[in-house]
Amino acid sequence: DVVQRARTLTGGTASLGTFSTAHHLLLPGLVEDFVRRHPQVAVRVVGENSVQLADAVRAGRLEAGLVALPIDDDGLEVGAAIAEFEVVYASTDPSRIVRTITIEQLAEAVLVLPEARWGDEDPTRRQLAERAQRAGVTIRPRIEVQHANAAVQLAARGIADTLVTRALLDTLGYGDDLAAISLNPPLHETFAFIQRRNTRLSPATRALMTVAELHLTSLASKCSSAAGSFK
Repeated sequence: DVVQRARTLTGGTASLGTFSTAHHLLLPGLVEDFVRRHPQVAVRVVGENSVQLADAVRAGRLEAGLVALPIDDDGLEVGAAIAEFEVVYASTDPSRIVRTITIEQLAEAVLVLPEARWGDEDPTRRQLAERAQRAGVTIRPRIEVQHANAAVQLAARGIADTLVTRALLDTLGYGDDLAAISLNPPLHETFAFIQRRNTRLSPATRALMTVAELHLTSLASKCSSAAGSFK
């Protein structure tokens, strides 16, 4: 029956929400790997901002989500961090990639940033806003777009500089077009799974999360060892 097929991963649907960076980093490889392992299970991967994912999981519209921390954990179980990726300052102008970038320098930079709809509610931009507040400055991007890939494309055209994870810069194929440097102090996107509090995940979704974690930890390890090649 349907329940038995779901329990034995010979049926059912695995569902997972992912935020922008994770969506670009994971989607093709994750789905291919999962389908090869569990060919009889349907797959549903939704891409949203981490704030939206938290709301969707909290409301029961999604079983689980892969988010960037920090998030509002009201009504949610937040798993331990499974991977982190460094966020770097990327520019087509080598003269701006000489030394690590402080929050005061970011406040003066011409920037294009993603997550236009969410602004400082987005976890990564929230980290930036908190740093800026402590330093007594404000980050005001010249351009805001919704998706990280659009921000990177505009930066590669020399329209403005951007902030992006090293991993995504390489995945999108812009590692040769944009020079990148660390922030001072370094900034990271930290990934974790969330689910609604006091609920049990379906076997299919748990299996999809296991494959996602394998892909993320492998990618994080490769990025850590290759970080010097982006400078």
